[in-house]
Amino acid sequence: MFKRLNFISLSQTDIILKKLLILFFLASVCLSCTKEKTFLIKGTISGDLPKYIYLSYDEKKDSALIRNNNFIFRGKVLKPTQASFYIIGVSTINKFFYIDNSNLQIKLTNTIKTYQKNGNDIQVNFINIDTVFGNDLSVLEANFERFKANNKTQNNWKEKVYERLDSLISINPKNLFFGDQLYSLALKKTLTPTEIESLFSKLNLEYQSKESINGIQEYINPVKKIAVGNVIFDFQLPTPDKTFINTTQYRGKYLFIHFWASWCAPCRKDNIELKEVYAKYKKHPLHILNVSTDTDLTKWKNAIKADGVSWDNVVDDRKSMSDILAKYDAISSIPKSYLIDPDGQVILANPTIEELKKKLNEVIKN
Repeated sequence: MFKRLNFISLSQTDIILKKLLILFFLASVCLSCTKEKTFLIKGTISGDLPKYIYLSYDEKKDSALIRNNNFIFRGKVLKPTQASFYIIGVSTINKFFYIDNSNLQIKLTNTIKTYQKNGNDIQVNFINIDTVFGNDLSVLEANFERFKANNKTQNNWKEKVYERLDSLISINPKNLFFGDQLYSLALKKTLTPTEIESLFSKLNLEYQSKESINGIQEYINPVKKIAVGNVIFDFQLPTPDKTFINTTQYRGKYLFIHFWASWCAPCRKDNIELKEVYAKYKKHPLHILNVSTDTDLTKWKNAIKADGVSWDNVVDDRKSMSDILAKYDAISSIPKSYLIDPDGQVILANPTIEELKKKLNEVIKN
């Protein structure tokens, strides 16, 4: 006859426990899948060692303590971006690098050199990036640098670099590295504006840096810059108290426009020397308009106060995005300055203070 089958029935508690275990397992899987990606930079530094090293990226800054020649940075970026290191005081670096949300290993060497300026010793940190290893961008950069080193002495070097970039950009138009390379080649005039434009048209601009985009566009279609004999490009910018000044209000008077920033030592020196000029000619009338390129408005206002600047002050903090700074050639370097006559015409560009005094003596009769 048939044997009786014995079934073991699970208690209600056992069933609940099993369900909880399954839910816990599924939740763990989901968490591991949705875990935010971050970057990790492990660095070693040799040579002259500071206590801290600083990382600058995507308009952010971070610091890391150096222990036994090693340092670590952690963070998150929305998309691949340029990054650089600096050391408090005066420092410079041989190149920037790229970070994305992956692991990166970097080796640095820092060398301190001492220079004399106005009888004072100034120490400068020279940071050298020796190696970068870990993400796809670092591999791409290393391969392209190797390609340049192997071909730069060839007669058809420019043709080769164009063909290589054309091929690489066609495969990956989103890659940040290619926009930066095009900008570098534009600055060095390695390729013609037509060649740069052809390659630029293949890039996905959503993934490129604003600086590179603006620099390339300037190379392709250069902005006509202000020069002696030109009528000025009028503009309106905010003052420290958030009112606005328009350059058209100076018509009928002499105007000296001075582009500067709080961090620019030569600009600050000009501020001090301009006080004598302003005191002598302000009744004749001469107006001075200081245009700051500062992005830190507190530092801008503090510098105005520290330098004792009593003439008009405005700010344009848009950097390479500013059409004003582009037309007055004040994006890549400052100070820049222009003397404008009562009709709005430029009669002097980037003079020394002595040249400015001489010109004012000629055109303004006491």
